[in-house]
Amino acid sequence: MSVILKLIPWLFVGLTAALLHLAFTSQAYLQILLLLLAIALIIPGIEKSPAGTLPIFRSTIVRWLLWLCLILAAVVTFVSTHPNSEQRIAQRVALLHVDTIIRDQQIYYLERGTFAASMQELLISIPENSYYRYDLAVQNTEPSSVKITATASPDYPLKSYTGAVLEVGTGAEATSVKVICETRKPSEVPPAMPNATTSSQDQLTCPAGSQDVTTEISDSSAASPRTSPSSTQDIPSIEETTWKWNSEETVTFLPGGTVTFSNSEAGGSWQQDGDQVKFDSNNFTMFEVTVNSREMTGRWYRIEEPSTGTSTFLERVD
Repeated sequence: MSVILKLIPWLFVGLTAALLHLAFTSQAYLQILLLLLAIALIIPGIEKSPAGTLPIFRSTIVRWLLWLCLILAAVVTFVSTHPNSEQRIAQRVALLHVDTIIRDQQIYYLERGTFAASMQELLISIPENSYYRYDLAVQNTEPSSVKITATASPDYPLKSYTGAVLEVGTGAEATSVKVICETRKPSEVPPAMPNATTSSQDQLTCPAGSQDVTTEISDSSAASPRTSPSSTQDIPSIEETTWKWNSEETVTFLPGGTVTFSNSEAGGSWQQDGDQVKFDSNNFTMFEVTVNSREMTGRWYRIEEPSTGTSTFLERVD
């Protein structure tokens, strides 16, 4: 029995290690609280261990240093396993890219009765970055489907995404359904291909280890002025505000309808209609976004090629 009691403090050490790497879906402060609680349990464990009888552990300075080292280890581990603000924006942009490809695939299917085999066929160009790699694969089995993945880089604590579009029905009644799955924890492996539910072939379910975020992205990117005019009354003007991309480049909307960019001397104009905003850069690039109090989501394209476009996401700078 005494042996078991001596082992209990070391079980708390193992609990701490698990808590440091466990991904909580609740607020970050809850995880920090649990981390500090586990650290508080380590000290008695060390004191009751054979090492705790050593004279060095009787020193107050050593005890404070031990506390400091444990807290710093917890903070470093917490930060290294959770995305910072720039990485969260990159994660959001990846989700927007997947959603854009899926929407264009559905339009392509309605027009041609088949899925596009590449993003080039969809006239979509996604800039390469160090955070995500995008892939598209068409499966021509019956029913046909297409899988879009955003694979996170192993260098960052980011979640990966898989989007899917599935053909439903045949002939003139043929249509398609979609789903976007997000890994529950940071992962460099995107979710597997979603499957149709056993009760209904027109619904897709995300595989184990992932969650359905289709509604989340659809709700945030939907345009509201045409569907809910009253909601635009709560949209503040973007005049004299600054917004940033994940690259830390910013754009400022000045009085009089002009914009400035932080990375160049380029300028342009802007206009706002409710939560719909359009602004350009030197009459070369056009941005069309939907805005709320904290975010802008939409697309950008070259003015000479309006049929092409790439998703974009901006966050307000306080």
